[in-house]
Amino acid sequence: MENCSFDAELVWQKMLEDAEFTDAIPDGPARQVYRDMIDELPDVFGEWMSRPYADCFVSSRICILCHLIAASFINRLICAIPHDDVRFRFIERTETIDIMTSMLTLELEKLKSILKDISRLDAPEGISGDEYTTLVHRVRDGISEEAAAAYRDGTLTVENLLMVQPFAILRFKNY
Repeated sequence: MENCSFDAELVWQKMLEDAEFTDAIPDGPARQVYRDMIDELPDVFGEWMSRPYADCFVSSRICILCHLIAASFINRLICAIPHDDVRFRFIERTETIDIMTSMLTLELEKLKSILKDISRLDAPEGISGDEYTTLVHRVRDGISEEAAAAYRDGTLTVENLLMVQPFAILRFKNY
């Protein structure tokens, strides 16, 4: 995969092409919450942007989770969804915000504990076949074949993945 230069507009277009994103996030203000976050990603990921994703999968997830929590992303997202949205037919928005924020916090703590144990990895390239399978299937659909091929070749960086399949990093649905 070629070197990238982060392009927020391209990342946004890739988000809009991703059916998982467009099915989950209603058009309008809720999508704008995501759009605004995309502009912040170079600062959120910092030095991780150019590192091989195999070497920083956990660290990059921790970066985005910390940002989502600190920026009250869930609160902003839920408040931006229209009040007549069917997702809120049986549950209050405040409950949804509390539940989803708790889920993010639990995932963050789990990843931090994994990071403490990362030294146990013995694969010289940084990740084993089992860990690759876990990465690909970690969330419902995993990463795209293009991203998976770059990952196997060791050329996938955080920035590349954001440019090819941003929702793979930015989703929080299955935490």
